[in-house]
Amino acid sequence: MIDTNKISAASQQTPYQVATVLSYVFGTKDGGYSTSLDMLTGGLGNVMTIDQPSWEWNVLVDQDRAITIRDAKWQGKNVSSTTLAGIANTPIQLWLEDDYFGPTAVLELDDKEYQVRVSGAPYQDGNLYVYTVFIADGNPTSYIPGDLLQPGCQVSRLASAVEEYSEEGDILNYNTHFKMRNYLTTIRINYDITGSAYSTVMAIAMQDPKTGKKSYLWADYQEWVALREWYKRVERMLVYMKTNVNKDGSCNLKGSNGRPVFIGSGLLEQIAPSNKRYYTHLTAEILEDFLFDLSYNVLGTNERKFVGFTGEMG
Repeated sequence: MIDTNKISAASQQTPYQVATVLSYVFGTKDGGYSTSLDMLTGGLGNVMTIDQPSWEWNVLVDQDRAITIRDAKWQGKNVSSTTLAGIANTPIQLWLEDDYFGPTAVLELDDKEYQVRVSGAPYQDGNLYVYTVFIADGNPTSYIPGDLLQPGCQVSRLASAVEEYSEEGDILNYNTHFKMRNYLTTIRINYDITGSAYSTVMAIAMQDPKTGKKSYLWADYQEWVALREWYKRVERMLVYMKTNVNKDGSCNLKGSNGRPVFIGSGLLEQIAPSNKRYYTHLTAEILEDFLFDLSYNVLGTNERKFVGFTGEMG
């Protein structure tokens, strides 16, 4: 581990072993874990060992999901914010992203007080699917506010309702896992200590918290400073780094030797947009609702235990 070439080879071929060895050798009060992220995953037992520059993992997709509206028309015209769509039991046409609903499906809009029923099977228009829907309550005075039918709004399945003597029925949707991929980032730091520094004495002692031994050598202090800075850089990289790998696995960023410089996604970039919340004033209720949404249909009621990192003054 003292030769630069050996460290380089080890970092590229078995990076997880290098991190483990360094953490074990130089770990102090953190119980052997180098960073808070290592402590979190190691403490919860969610550690995955990899031995290649890139890796994949499966992500389960929830069976129930909302479908985005791309366009809506009523009486042959585009729906505006002032349109009273569907009044007098008239049909509404919705252009949706997926063929996700069957005949008789009852759909909720972004405001669940407004519900519509699918009439007949959809037809395809380019990459979109056109559904004909009627307001589910059947009241001739009811209508759907145009704001709920604008592009970007969504509809989701509530249930289905079938008339007597009909053979129609809603469809069952099957979702498969999809894979996500990330790449290892090789990070390295060089520090120099002169020959005289090994015997240069400091006025302030540095104590090893494990053994209790004290050192007055300048070289020991310099090594500690270098390793502390190293782990700070690793921690920032694990959180804030943005990937530069193309979808086909290629990398446009090249090093001085012409080889690609792979940069993997940090923690923040890996968080899906749907798993982010924006707020004006942070409250405990916001955190509770957010954590419940994240764990719904994923964790059992007795398994919902969370660890929150707030910073030093949290």
